[in-house]
Amino acid sequence: MEYLIATDEGTGSARCLLFSTDGRLIDLKRVPIETRHPGPDRVEQDALALFQAQHRALEALLEAHPEALGRILGMGITNQRETCLLWDKSNGKPLGPALVWQDRRSRAWNQHWVDQGLGDEIKEITGLTPDAYFSAGKLCWMLENYPDAKPLMNRGLLAFGTIDSWLLWKWTGGKVHKTDTSNASRTLLMDLKQRVWSPKLLQRFGIPESILPEIQANHIPFGHMELPLGFGEIPIGSLLGDQQAALLGQGCIEAGQTKNTYGTGCFLMQQTGEHLVQSTHGLLSTLAWETAKGPCYALEGSIFHAGSLLQWLKEGLGLFSSIEEREALAAAAVPRPESMLLPAFGGLGAPWWTQGLSAQWWGIPLDDPKPALVRAAYEAIAHQVCDVLEALKQDSGHRIDCLQVDGGLSQSPLLMQWQADLSGTAVSVQQNPEATARGAFYMCGIALGLWTLDCLPKQDAPGRQYVPQKVEGLSRRDWLAGVKHAIEHK
Repeated sequence: MEYLIATDEGTGSARCLLFSTDGRLIDLKRVPIETRHPGPDRVEQDALALFQAQHRALEALLEAHPEALGRILGMGITNQRETCLLWDKSNGKPLGPALVWQDRRSRAWNQHWVDQGLGDEIKEITGLTPDAYFSAGKLCWMLENYPDAKPLMNRGLLAFGTIDSWLLWKWTGGKVHKTDTSNASRTLLMDLKQRVWSPKLLQRFGIPESILPEIQANHIPFGHMELPLGFGEIPIGSLLGDQQAALLGQGCIEAGQTKNTYGTGCFLMQQTGEHLVQSTHGLLSTLAWETAKGPCYALEGSIFHAGSLLQWLKEGLGLFSSIEEREALAAAAVPRPESMLLPAFGGLGAPWWTQGLSAQWWGIPLDDPKPALVRAAYEAIAHQVCDVLEALKQDSGHRIDCLQVDGGLSQSPLLMQWQADLSGTAVSVQQNPEATARGAFYMCGIALGLWTLDCLPKQDAPGRQYVPQKVEGLSRRDWLAGVKHAIEHK
C-alpha cells in the first residue's frame, strides 16, 4: 500500500492526515493553534508556532504509522489563506506575528482606495473588493510597522508570504519561495486573468515584487522536503487554499456545483469552470485551481464569523461548556421572530462588505436569555449563508438544488435543518467533515500523476440529508431589514 500526506494549517488547529492512494483516510493528528487578540481589530498568531504546530502534527502521524516508511509518495498542503507574515530570508525568522485573515487593522488602508474611486478597478483586476480581509493591506501595515522590514527589503533579504509559502519555505530549508494561484488570488495583488502579480497594483501600493513568492500552478510539484523520524525525502506535490481545497474535496468540479464550509467563518464557493464571472452582487471572483487543462474559476462568499461566534459565546460569555450543551440550549429556545443577533465584529463580509460595524443583538427576552442568544447565533449563521446563496443565484444564474456542506458546524443537526428551512434548499452533509484535507490529497495526486481531475479516487458517501421544512423564528424579510437598518445607522 502507498500513501499521501495532506497537511491542513487552519485557523484553530494544524492537522496532518494520512491517505492511502485508493482514497481511504487512514489517520488524522491535530495540534491546536493559539490566536491572540492584542487590541481592537487585531487578530494575530505566532508565526513560528504555526509551523511548529504543523510539524508536530506531522511527527505524530508518522510516529503512529511506521508501516508507511518508504511508502509515502508525497504531500499536499492546504491552509488558511489571507493570513500572512514577513520573514528574514537569511535566517528564516519572522519579523513579527502573522496577521490573521480576521485582522482588521488595515481597514483605513483599504477604505482609502475605495474613497479614491479605485475600488471597481481593483476588483476588475483581482476579482476582490478592497477589504481588510485580504493580504495586501496587512502587508503594507507590516512594512510600515515592523522595524526591520524596510532595511531587510533594501538588502534583498525580506520575504512575504501567506501560510502556504511559509510552510513551503520552512519545509524546503529556505530553498523555495513560492505560492500557488489559489492563495495568490486572495492577496488583492494578483491579476486574476493573467495569474501573475499585477504590476499596476504593486506600483500603486508601493510593494516591490522582489519580496513576493513566485506564483505557480497547482498541479506542478513545489519542491522536496525531508520527512522527520527517518521517513525519507518526498515531493511537496501541491499547495491549495483551504476553501478551494474543500471545493475539490467535495467533488465540485462541474460549473454550478456549490459547497459551504462551516468553520471559523463560513465560506460558500460555486464552481464556474473556465469562465471568470465578475460578481455584481457582492461576491468575490477567485481562482479555484489551475491544472494542465488551464485555470478553473469560482465565485465565493466569505462570512467572517461562524464557529468563532459560537466560540465567543462559550469562552467570552461562558454560556456553555460543550457542544452538547450548546445544542441543548439552541433546541430549548422558543422561536422568537423579533430577536436578531448581528455578528458584525468590526464589519460584515459578503455580500455586504461593510467595515466598522459593531455586533448587535436586539429583541432580547427577559425570561431565560441564554437559550435565546444561542438560537439567535445559529440563526445568524444560517441567514448569512442565505444572503450569499441568493447572491450566487443572481450572479451565476445556476439553480442550487443542493448545498454540499462540510466543516465542524455541519455536524449540528439543528443548524443544518434551520439552514435548509431558511434557504429552501436541500443540505447534504459530508460523512467525513475533513473535505479540505481531501482536496489537498486530490491535488497532490494530480501533481504526481497518480490520477486526473476527471478521475479522482473514491469519495466518502454523503452523510445526512436535510430537506426544507417550515420556517420558525426570525424570517428572511426581518433579517434583511435588520441588516440594512444596522448598516444605515452605523
